[in-house]
Amino acid sequence: MPWPLENEYYSFAIVLQEYKDTHPDFEYSITGIDIDPISIGKAKKAIYKGNNLPVLYNKYQKYVLHGKGNAKGFFTLDPAIRHRCHFFNANLLDFEHH
Repeated sequence: MPWPLENEYYSFAIVLQEYKDTHPDFEYSITGIDIDPISIGKAKKAIYKGNNLPVLYNKYQKYVLHGKGNAKGFFTLDPAIRHRCHFFNANLLDFEHH
């Protein structure tokens, strides 16, 4: 199964969070838009099966939280990252320039 599209946003957020950790005054926010409401729902939950975890450099592993107990086999991302990523359902064609 491929790494879902919303995770491109999260991958970028991981890099930005790494920068923020060493530059506390740096702020970021990421907005993702997709036409598919199911994809948006998955992005907002940010809970994935462990076998969908892409290979990450070791310095980024600290941002991945692995499930325990009933959530074993799943992962999510650090809340500092999830809270800076916002996802909305929309069709970009609806944003016509007037």
